[in-house]
Parts: sequence; structure tokens; C-alpha cells
Amino acid sequence: MQYQLTTDTIAPADFESYVAQQRGALPGLPAHCCAAWLPKFGTPNQMTLVQQVGREGELPEPPTTPLGTRLHARVRELVDVIRPFPASLGDRSLCELRTYRIAPEHWDGFIALKTGILPLRESYSPSFGVFVPATGVACRIMHLWGYASLEERDAVRGRLKSDAGWGAYISQILPMIAEMQSILIMPILPA
Repeated sequence: MQYQLTTDTIAPADFESYVAQQRGALPGLPAHCCAAWLPKFGTPNQMTLVQQVGREGELPEPPTTPLGTRLHARVRELVDVIRPFPASLGDRSLCELRTYRIAPEHWDGFIALKTGILPLRESYSPSFGVFVPATGVACRIMHLWGYASLEERDAVRGRLKSDAGWGAYISQILPMIAEMQSILIMPILPA
């Protein structure tokens, strides 16, 4: 299974109308539209749309842009699925998208450790997908976690610090990571 991630960066003055138009259009999109989100912090004028790629490999259409909206950038990325996106986000109004760039010589080991630790990590909060690029930058993995709030995220991270299994995992993967990015995002599709 593959997904197409489309991230639009909109002129700040046009962003509010762009988001309003997308919120109105997204619930009516075909079933291949899995999620859409806005950054909670960071670049305030971006929206990312997750769409499932068709069975024959046909790429879904990107979101439409309202007339007069200034689109600064559109980045589309095809990703392979290690753990699929869920059918519903439930009560999770905040997600954390973590992106890791792994040293090539550690890729296989990192993937084995990452997939092996998922049951333990998911006992603390739900995973909303694990993805690797199908094209472009190699040795990169993206992981999406769901939380009800910033307070829940802080509590989960606090409990993880006292878990011996999690600590052992962290000590193994840290030397493998060349770069890590974490962004907090808010889903805009209805649950």
C-alpha cells in the first residue's frame, strides 16, 4: 500500500480562506482521502493531505486551490506503508509526526528495532502510521502518533522515560539516527 502526501504552503493572507475551503471540500472527497492536518506550531500556513494511491498505481488528484489563492509551494511525496493509517483518529485532536533520517549502514537494524518496539510503544498511545519514502530521500522513516492534548503527550513521554524496555530501545537507536524532526499537527478531517 502507498500514500501520496501533499503539503501546500499558502500565502499567509490567503490561508484562512484556503483552510475554510478545504474543510468544506474534504468530507466529500473519495474514500482514498485518509487525513488532512495543519501544523500546531512551526510554519503556520501549511496543510498536508494524505491520500491512498489507487490499486493500479494511479496518483490521486491534489487538493483544489480557491481562485485567487497564492500557493507558495506544493510538495508531493509518495510513501510506502509499514503501518497503515487508521480508519478513524477517534478523540485524537493532536498528532506528532516524527521523521528520522537514518545512517544508511543502520537502516535494516533501525527498521527491525522500530517495528519490534511498536507493541510496547502503542500501549502508551496509538500509532497512526509508519511510512518510508517510495521515491526521493532514502533512509528516512515517518511515524505518526496520536494524542488527545499536549498534556497527554507530556504524560505519555514521562511514563515512557520510566519504562526499562523503552530505555533500552532508545539507547540502541540513538547512534543510528543522523537527524530527527518532530512536528505537532492538528487533524482537520472529522473523526
